[in-house]
Amino acid sequence: MNLVDVLQKRQSVGRLQAPAPDQAQCEALILAAIRAADHGNLTPWRFLLIQDQGLVTLGDVFLEAAKITKSSLTGAEEERLLTMPRRAPLILIVIARIQEHPKIPQHEQLYSAAAAAQNILNAAYAMGFGAIWRTGEMASHPHVANRLGLTLNEQIIGFLYIGTPVQPLGEAKIKPATDFLTYWA
Repeated sequence: MNLVDVLQKRQSVGRLQAPAPDQAQCEALILAAIRAADHGNLTPWRFLLIQDQGLVTLGDVFLEAAKITKSSLTGAEEERLLTMPRRAPLILIVIARIQEHPKIPQHEQLYSAAAAAQNILNAAYAMGFGAIWRTGEMASHPHVANRLGLTLNEQIIGFLYIGTPVQPLGEAKIKPATDFLTYWA
C-alpha cells in the first residue's frame, strides 16, 4: 500500500487486541511522529508508552481522578474507568510540551503535537495495526496529568490506543474531495 492509500484509507479502530507493536515497531511509530510539521524545530511533544501492568495502573489513576471530581460513583462507573485503558494492549500518550517563544505561538505547538499524533495513527495503520485517538475528561484532568508526571507547560493531546483489530477492517468510507474543497480566486 502506498502512502496516499494509507492516508485515504486509514480508519479509527475501537476494538483492539494483542498483539501490539513490538519495541522496534513502537520506535518506528515515534520516528514517524517526529516528522510532523514543527515550526522552529521546537519538538513540542513527548510520548508515554503504556502497556501490561501500566494499563491497570492507568485505570486506577482514572478512577482516582473521577473520585476527585465526583463524590460518588456507581459500581458500573468505577468498572468502566478501571477498564478503559485495557481496551487495547498498548497506549501511546501524546503530550504537547509548550515552550515560550517570541515567534512561535502556543497554538502552533499544540497543532504540531497533534500532527505527531496523526502521524502515529497513519504509521500504525501502514504497519497493519488498528488504532484510535481518544481524549475525554481524563485527558484534561489535573490528577491524571500529575500522576503521569506532566509539568505545568505540558498537556495531553490524546491517548492513542493501538493493537490488532478484533475484526477485519471493512472498506473506509471515502467521501468525494469536492464535498470539502472550494476553489477561491
